[in-house]
Amino acid sequence: MADRPPFVDAHVHFWDRDLLRYPWLESPAMAAIGSTYTPAHYRAEAAAWNLVAAVHVEAGAHEGDSEAETVWLDECAETSGLPTAFVAREALDDPDLDRKLARLSEHGRVKGVRHLVNWHPLDAARRAYPSNLTVSEVWRKGFARLGTYGFSFDFHGFPPQLPGLVEVARRHP
Repeated sequence: MADRPPFVDAHVHFWDRDLLRYPWLESPAMAAIGSTYTPAHYRAEAAAWNLVAAVHVEAGAHEGDSEAETVWLDECAETSGLPTAFVAREALDDPDLDRKLARLSEHGRVKGVRHLVNWHPLDAARRAYPSNLTVSEVWRKGFARLGTYGFSFDFHGFPPQLPGLVEVARRHP
């Protein structure tokens, strides 16, 4: 591998269908990718690369399995060396957010949080929520809490949400 440049995969998903629930993978349309996918599977597929690190971005586990996903990823990292860092799932408008962020901070590989805030003003099928959370004061207060723990935020949404996200990022760099 020395002749290959080092490669860091900044966005990968692992899942264990026997351990955690992934509602979005239940659809027959997801059958091609719906089986368990672990660091061992990934290493086999990336064998030709000089993989030096990989960041797991939350993989859409059931919201009740968010903490269990982080624990499982820690176990994977301990046994396989992957993933080297995680972006965990937490809803920034959750009333119990501080406790959940504190728990995440106990896992040294957690570097950031992703909350799927998908909302499109013209297409109801592209809305995870009835309104744009990036302009919600409750959500913005949650966003502000990320800095306390040194966590980044991974945005997953649509272009019409960017003005709200820009405003909150300016308030909480």
